[in-house]
Amino acid sequence: MSLINEAIYITLQSGQNFSNSNCGHCFFCRVFSLGKKILDQKIEEKMEYYLKALKNYANFSGRARRKEYWLFTLWNIVIYSVLLILGSMGGFLPEGAEGALGGLYMLAVLIPGLAVFVRRMHDTGRSGWWFFLNLVPFGAIVVIVFLAKDSNPDANKFGENPKKSAA
Repeated sequence: MSLINEAIYITLQSGQNFSNSNCGHCFFCRVFSLGKKILDQKIEEKMEYYLKALKNYANFSGRARRKEYWLFTLWNIVIYSVLLILGSMGGFLPEGAEGALGGLYMLAVLIPGLAVFVRRMHDTGRSGWWFFLNLVPFGAIVVIVFLAKDSNPDANKFGENPKKSAA
């Protein structure tokens, strides 16, 4: 069961009084324990999908799990933010080049990002050409919905389900 589904399940099943703190049965205690479970996972486990996407940097065929795409995106945001902070500290960069580190990083992960996007679209049974829907007003909302959808459970024209091959 995915974490979002588990949180929704907890919400629906919780008929307890919410004011009872640390009871383990109320909604807030269950959500807190769910968040703790996420944070208890090893960072290497989370970084694995980022590195996998970088290793397949020019592979636009096949399928990518939802977890691979979103963890790649999360790590990109974290690394980009750190680089922007380092760039804004100044001292080691010429004046006017504060965003250069972040810009160079984003340029370096442009192709891997597109590749993992296309493989994610393949996992939902769509072509990578759906990327261009981002250029249409409100098209990005549709693309985000597609990216958030679960995989097709069986093999499709782009290959086997990566969840089944990982299990």
